[in-house]
Amino acid sequence: MKKSKVIFALLALGMLLTLCACSRRSFSADCGFVPVEGYIAMAMDEREGIVMSLEFYGNANDVKLLENAADISFHNIDGLVVIKGGSVTPLEPKDGYERCRLDVYMTPDKPGKAVCKQLSIRLPHVESRVFPDIGSISFQVDETSLSDPAIDVSDSPTQADRSRLPYKYTILGEVIADGIGPRLKSIQYSAEHRIVFSEALGGQKQINGEIGLTGDTVKIIRPRLVMSSFMDNDIATYGPVCYCK
Repeated sequence: MKKSKVIFALLALGMLLTLCACSRRSFSADCGFVPVEGYIAMAMDEREGIVMSLEFYGNANDVKLLENAADISFHNIDGLVVIKGGSVTPLEPKDGYERCRLDVYMTPDKPGKAVCKQLSIRLPHVESRVFPDIGSISFQVDETSLSDPAIDVSDSPTQADRSRLPYKYTILGEVIADGIGPRLKSIQYSAEHRIVFSEALGGQKQINGEIGLTGDTVKIIRPRLVMSSFMDNDIATYGPVCYCK
């Protein structure tokens, strides 16, 4: 009788250790990403890629698993934008959770539009975990972009609060005559919204301002700028990624 009890105890201990080992190899049930609203515009010829940051929360083991992820991908966007790599930066704990910043390095794979609401993460030797609510990120991939844009966006802010998208652009080319020359025609900042500039305003040397945003969600925006060239052809270029949080 004593021998059978010992065997039963050893089996129970083995099962418990197995369950613990499996739990350490899988994300916990209550970890996830802080939801964001995003609009990311890019072009097929931007092969250097774009970085986007997301905030992850969970326990210490969840953060460790994320650091060792074998693959990260946007779920259900038909390969429009692919993630080539990522890095994890620890953040201060908050509300009882460990936190970190996940930076993903994205490149376009084909032109088109798509909305991503889920992120798939595959761990070594474990099936992928789909995180079902990362918010809503709209991607717009153009066939080509302005190879030598006559606009400098390097001084435009990359951070703001959630209520506004600031911009600061400099038109580089000169107006030849009768308004012919490079000018900014519009700024698209979401899948449904853009602001349009008059010919006089869009042709100014300095174009500064801010766009009002609604909602209390963190926003990640890479605006699409439509320029009119010397040949009066409209073509797109892009502002820097701005985090409105």
